[in-house]
Amino acid sequence: MAYEIRIAPAAERAIGKPAPPVQVAVLDKLEELAEDPRPAGCEKVKELAQYGVFRVKVADRKEIYQRLADLKRLLFA
Repeated sequence: MAYEIRIAPAAERAIGKPAPPVQVAVLDKLEELAEDPRPAGCEKVKELAQYGVFRVKVADRKEIYQRLADLKRLLFA
């Protein structure tokens, strides 16, 4: 069963701010969440527990910085 993903305008603007590799990672994760909104490893947000809000990691920061470094090497080589 596929779920509908709705993105608030503020969230849409926030997705557009990081570097392209990060944007792609976020959009990929959103597509995954449409299939499974509570994947393994998701964590309940304690401050918003009454609303049933969960957090998922898009990518490890180390991975993101490596992808950015790779992109910079390609662009400025």
